[in-house]
Amino acid sequence: MRPILALALKDLRVLPRIRMAFFFTFIWPVIVAVMFGYAFSGSGDGATRAMKIAVVDTMARRDRGPSSRGSSPPDTSRWR
Repeated sequence: MRPILALALKDLRVLPRIRMAFFFTFIWPVIVAVMFGYAFSGSGDGATRAMKIAVVDTMARRDRGPSSRGSSPPDTSRWR
């Protein structure tokens, strides 16, 4: 346990000398936490908001080969 503690103390003493290591050890995690907190915070009232999504049929542009001719489109009536 003592060698691990000595190694940790040595790294903490060297850390302020290396600006990039200091930034990514202490400052960057705070920046990321604030960004994720802001992105996922919501309005705070507990209400959910509707989100519009788009579905793109990529097969509409392609020539349907023999393997796809026999299949029927999926039933999307239950998705609405």
